[in-house]
Amino acid sequence: MISSILCMEKLFSDYIKSAKLFEEQTPLLVAVSGGLDSVVLCYLLHKLAYSFQIAHCNFQLRNNESEQDHGFVQGLAEHLAVPFHVIRFQTKDFAQQQGLSVQEAARTLRYQWFEQTRRQHELSFVLTAHHATDNTETLLLNLVRGTGLSGLHGIPPQNGQIIRPLLPFSRAQLLAYAQEKGLQWREDSSNASDYYTRNKIRHHVWPVLASINPNLDQTIAQNIARFRAAENLQNVFIGQLKKKLLQSTLEGWRFAVAEAAALPEPAYVLYEILREWGFNATQVHNLLQAGQGQAGKQFFSPTHTLSLVDSYWLITPQITDWERVWIEENTAIVHSPMAVLHLRFLPEIPPEIPRLGVEEIWLDADKLRFPLLLRRWQIGDKLKPLGMAGRQKKVSDLLTDAKWSRPAKRQALVLCNNDDIVWVVGLRGSELYRVSAQTKRVLRIDIEYL
Repeated sequence: MISSILCMEKLFSDYIKSAKLFEEQTPLLVAVSGGLDSVVLCYLLHKLAYSFQIAHCNFQLRNNESEQDHGFVQGLAEHLAVPFHVIRFQTKDFAQQQGLSVQEAARTLRYQWFEQTRRQHELSFVLTAHHATDNTETLLLNLVRGTGLSGLHGIPPQNGQIIRPLLPFSRAQLLAYAQEKGLQWREDSSNASDYYTRNKIRHHVWPVLASINPNLDQTIAQNIARFRAAENLQNVFIGQLKKKLLQSTLEGWRFAVAEAAALPEPAYVLYEILREWGFNATQVHNLLQAGQGQAGKQFFSPTHTLSLVDSYWLITPQITDWERVWIEENTAIVHSPMAVLHLRFLPEIPPEIPRLGVEEIWLDADKLRFPLLLRRWQIGDKLKPLGMAGRQKKVSDLLTDAKWSRPAKRQALVLCNNDDIVWVVGLRGSELYRVSAQTKRVLRIDIEYL
């Protein structure tokens, strides 16, 4: 009979290779608490001759226990003859300062430090010891709290530079390996408490479910694979609907009220579309209730505003403290809250030149004096718009004539050359800087809507 040691080591090696997680000589940083899971991960990597270093966070939350964990992990690194990195955090102070729970604070601190350490020592990935039982607990937690498909796909095997090579294995498998190999590890006393919601599930919900299905980890893993496949299909469908429904304009993203309401399962579909901008399911429900009958109705996410304008909804970034940016002659890209501008000088004058300056503007470069200034428009701003025979017009009147919504007006930008307005961005250029037969150099500026 093959021992659990040999079986586990082979399964672990096969999984890394089949999932193409990393190579034998890939330099790795392993997050080690001192508990069963991370200790087993270290011994598996060491047995299979992977190149790794150990990182330990001392959160100073359990007094002497935290110091004992620190000493244990340092001893483990010495025993395995691998480099050791450690940091002490004032976790409770950080949690209070940031308005986070202690658990959230510890998570934020450790992942920030892992990434800093990885970069500092030129390592490729950070490995954590999450396993199949963690995956099951996470799925159950998300179900209890409320979730869509995105909360049912479990913990991903890889997320950027974070890799979780133990995800196919249950805690029972890790325990069997450790016991047969005679390993030592630390037990976190807080795991015995029901203070944390995850522990309540582990102590009271999990045993009941496991009594119904002894292969619960395996069943949940199969379900997670199906949920992930369903989510991938949904994302394709939502992506197609986005292209059909949303129109990118200088005002922002807009979509028709009636067209949105006619979608299959409109509340669900719209939520999946709008959550990219931070809007929640309750807001989407209220949006559909509002329909077309409450012009001026607005919803706010942490980053964006959703406004009902005539027969469409408009998504715009919230007004920030962004005020202006100076543009040098060698500038190629300019970022603003409403759009990205791409600048380039043309070697010759094209035969056809767009005049109004909606999607782009073409300027007589020799009339410009750099640096140019990109800023928000102000009351009293005027220019001589293209196509108006040199007559002046207020920027406010131009915006009104173009039927820009109030949210869009607040976001409107102007490009200035000294005291002259060269362009109301995305709307109209100035007659004074238009390209003519006498022009020798052209500056072309294109808009990329956010």
